Amino acid sequence: MLLPDPSMGSTTHSFFEPTPFEAMVASTKLIIAEASKGHLDKARLIFDAMPQHDSISWNTMMSAYSTHGDAGKAKWFYDRMPEKTMLSWTSMMAAYTTTGDFERVKWCFDHMPMRDVAAYNAMLNAYLTDGDIFTMRILFDEFPERDIISYTTMLSAYSQSGNLEEAKMVFDGMPWRSIYSWNALLVGYAENQDLEDARYFFDRMPQWNVVSWTIMISAYAKAFSNTDAMSLFREIPEWDIALFNAVLNGFNESRDLEKVKRFFDEMPAWNLVSWTTCIQAFALEGDIANSQRIFDMMPCKNLVAWNAILSAYIQNGNIKDAIHTFKAMPQHDQVSWTSMLSGYSRSGHLNEVESLFERLPCKCLCSWNSLLVGYADNLHVEKAKQVFEKMPQHDQISWNALLEVYSRVGDLAKARGIFEAMPDRNIVSWNTMLTAVSCRNYLGNAWKLYNMMPEHDLVSPSILLAAYSHDFEKSSQIFHCLSIIYSPDNASFTSLLASCSCTGTLSKGLAYYHSMSIDYALVPTKQHYSCMLDLFIRSNHLQEVNELYQQHMNLF
Repeated sequence: MLLPDPSMGSTTHSFFEPTPFEAMVASTKLIIAEASKGHLDKARLIFDAMPQHDSISWNTMMSAYSTHGDAGKAKWFYDRMPEKTMLSWTSMMAAYTTTGDFERVKWCFDHMPMRDVAAYNAMLNAYLTDGDIFTMRILFDEFPERDIISYTTMLSAYSQSGNLEEAKMVFDGMPWRSIYSWNALLVGYAENQDLEDARYFFDRMPQWNVVSWTIMISAYAKAFSNTDAMSLFREIPEWDIALFNAVLNGFNESRDLEKVKRFFDEMPAWNLVSWTTCIQAFALEGDIANSQRIFDMMPCKNLVAWNAILSAYIQNGNIKDAIHTFKAMPQHDQVSWTSMLSGYSRSGHLNEVESLFERLPCKCLCSWNSLLVGYADNLHVEKAKQVFEKMPQHDQISWNALLEVYSRVGDLAKARGIFEAMPDRNIVSWNTMLTAVSCRNYLGNAWKLYNMMPEHDLVSPSILLAAYSHDFEKSSQIFHCLSIIYSPDNASFTSLLASCSCTGTLSKGLAYYHSMSIDYALVPTKQHYSCMLDLFIRSNHLQEVNELYQQHMNLF
């Protein structure tokens, strides 16, 4: 038997020791694994411990931060990379897209040494995120070559914007289609609540995946067609947790908390989406205690779950527990920071808003808007104006916030100036301007503005109802027109009953009051009872005053 030669020890050791290349590949795989779990700190530790790096390890770290919306750290890696590849450029574009910094996305695209189809797709996706479909289409037509992602992204843009005619043209012009292309057009039908066409299209799809079933079930659920949703759910050949979550979310969307609880309990398994949906369902009903209970029961919690419970406290005005939750979070993303900014704004803690904004690692458009809305909501006109002027870019929310603050303080001239300067106006812009004009009692101008509006929603005639509260005939006429087009809501009846109170028309007031519950299935609120009490007092019906007050004294 031959004895091992001691001099061969180093050779034996080297046989088990990986080469530098093998070690680098193994470390990169570990980085990818940790980054996919959202453990960016662990991924960074592995990267820093590596004796040498290649372009793959650099790009992996950069892509990880890009995916998680941390453009600042993604840029740190980008700036220090010894060699930039196409993936480096497109990852940086994706990072800026996530944070809403579209000017820098365009700068990266314009300064790339060369562009492939992935670079064009990254720019296309940035325009899609920004909602700039016009420029998106121009770029799409300029593509030197297109792949399935190019077509599907353009198709998604038209589908999501409700332009189904253009979406269908892109779909029909595709040289080949994947299941993602079919799903993208299905989303268009579903989002536009065109359930008949959506189902027809769904039935003629060559194949379905979990996403297809989920889109169709969600469409039924959002239309409150829970029976159809459950019927389609039972046709699924094999269940998937995403499909259960779609039905669960449908019950949540229709604010049916009992069905949410019952369906959740009957599910064969739960994932983070299931738990988070339940947290949101309880929060929407103001049951924050059960939201916290569900959160505590979760076997593992990711950033989405933490953001859900944070939002639950903020939605319910519980700023103290929101602060405690924010501080307890293991990490924060753009949603966490923006939610907390919104929470401080709603509760009037403007000093904390300023302090938190300064601490933001990356200030995106949503962050700027939260700061602006905070000042606007609290009527800090000058500070709102200063923030607006400092913002690197503006969107519809920015313009509407500035318009609203001038409207609310009664500065009609400034409000009109902002309104006319807006590059685009949506229904919120028109309604805000209509409110400004109506509140100043320029009723003739209010009518003119109302007739100029390209579209109306339920709020628009309600604003006019409130403006004409002293004129019962006019209020009644507006209400009649409103009820033909829309189903009147609580606010509409509040304005109408206030008009009856101002003019002392008791019989009409009683008729409208009873019509609320009988004809429109609306439950009267404190505001409606207050209008009726005032109407009874003005009409000297003191017995009815006493009876109504005794019945609903818990509200006063």
